[in-house]
Amino acid sequence: DLNELEELDRRARSEELYVAVFGEISAGKSSLIHALAPQAEPEVDVIGGTTRAVTHFRSDAMTFADVPGSHEISGAAREQLARDEALRAHVVIYVCAGDLTRDQDTELRWLHGFGKPTVLVLNKADQFDARERDALLRALRERYGDVTDAQIIVSAGGLERFERQLPDGRREHVERE
Repeated sequence: DLNELEELDRRARSEELYVAVFGEISAGKSSLIHALAPQAEPEVDVIGGTTRAVTHFRSDAMTFADVPGSHEISGAAREQLARDEALRAHVVIYVCAGDLTRDQDTELRWLHGFGKPTVLVLNKADQFDARERDALLRALRERYGDVTDAQIIVSAGGLERFERQLPDGRREHVERE
């Protein structure tokens, strides 16, 4: 496709580093982008599948691509958008929220096949105690040290937004970290 080749050529000539933030639905990809590029305002929601298209956020000489999550029910078209962007990127950050499933393992190894620098990020570290975090990091390094350039643990945070109905029938919008 001519447009695809033009985009790859444009990125190769630019002085920007394109980083695709890739991973399964609800792993915290958008929250991680916001943590790395605070001026970026990707849509973050407790409900999975919030990211529906590839969106770019520039920070200094880097552009982060927020992509739809993989393995979403009825999300094959969005998943293809994510895969295409990961292939265009110079670097891939693969975000997970726990030990990798068989599908995630396959996906990470598929990405490795393209020879791009890849960082495996275990997000939501605050959900594990210190012993669990250490064990998970050891396991991820042991299993994926040969297919990723680094394996790290973060807690990207973010905001949870929801609406709740009060006993008197009124609705209240709640936002909490």
